[in-house]
Amino acid sequence: MKRFSFVLSIMFFVNVFVSVVHAEIQTYTGVGEYITDGSDTPDFAQTNARLYAERNVCEQAGVFISSRTEVKNSITERDEIEAFTVDIIRVKSDNVEVIPLTGAAKGFTKYRVTVTAEVDTSQFAARIRQWANRSEEERQKLVNQTVSMQRIIDSQRQQIAKLEKELQNIRTAQDRQRVTNEITNVKQMALYSQKMREAGLSNNTADKVRLYTEAIKINPNGAEAYFWRALNVENRQQEIADLSRAIEIDPNYAVAYYFRGSRYYLDDDYELALADFTKAIELNPNYVDAYRKRIKIYRKFDNNE
Repeated sequence: MKRFSFVLSIMFFVNVFVSVVHAEIQTYTGVGEYITDGSDTPDFAQTNARLYAERNVCEQAGVFISSRTEVKNSITERDEIEAFTVDIIRVKSDNVEVIPLTGAAKGFTKYRVTVTAEVDTSQFAARIRQWANRSEEERQKLVNQTVSMQRIIDSQRQQIAKLEKELQNIRTAQDRQRVTNEITNVKQMALYSQKMREAGLSNNTADKVRLYTEAIKINPNGAEAYFWRALNVENRQQEIADLSRAIEIDPNYAVAYYFRGSRYYLDDDYELALADFTKAIELNPNYVDAYRKRIKIYRKFDNNE
């Protein structure tokens, strides 16, 4: 497995420009910054900066899209709106700046990527119909993929914000060493994120399982990697084991409870399935599919009385 040795810190500044309130085209601009000590490739640094810029563009566009009446009337789940946004937003251009840092941060280089993206509001009705015509399984998969990457990115943001602050406040050799030590964790998370993205883009199930397994080796506490490997392995026991591990790592992982409950349901373990569907609903009171599955179990219990 090829490893990237790199040091990063990302400052995340976003400027959002919406063209005209009632215009057909809504334009958004996001800026992502990635700081390296020069040990990773320019391409890798730019890719990471671009990832965060695009993520923020989607966040801002999502706020606008969720306010549109035609969207609100068709898609009520926040996570589904996020996935719908990713599906329709179009990146039009990006610009890369390479900025050597000075002072206490000398030796680090900042990569700044500015991304411009558009949403065509005149296509909302057609795109909503296309979204609705997807199978429930396909929509759910897209939603879960979006949420999984958001979780990873948000975790990185927390680490990066801390590192960025410490990088700006280096005063002594001990300060620099402390920052260097903490950056090791960020290195792992960036490589983990890369493996997760590669797996998500692959259309080969075996490759997906391999990449998720590699992601788990990089980050044994990555709940998302266990979750997605579970959804791609063929062995039922392995599915349940991976979903259980994801829940162990993150007890608030509602969708992992739902899918584990679904596996139990297929094995006729209705008591265990009921407990997982109930937990999923407790964590996400709007989890419609969990309610549906729970109703099916109640009906089975009634029929057996």
